[in-house]
Amino acid sequence: MAQYIKTSDEFIVLQNPTTLQDLLNSVTERHPSVAAMMMSMWILINGVPAKPTAPLKDGDEVDLIPLVAGG
Repeated sequence: MAQYIKTSDEFIVLQNPTTLQDLLNSVTERHPSVAAMMMSMWILINGVPAKPTAPLKDGDEVDLIPLVAGG
């Protein structure tokens, strides 16, 4: 994602309780160019694939990994 949003780490403060979807909404507000890629990304919470309804806890690490084609 660093090549798309010009940063490798970003910290976002959200209200508690919150879900992954709340975080994704915040990310796309900050970085509109990411919105078009959301449907074709692996999204992990603490290294585990997650659904948008997954709850987030303080300190969770969320990775947005764009899928790429190649061989």
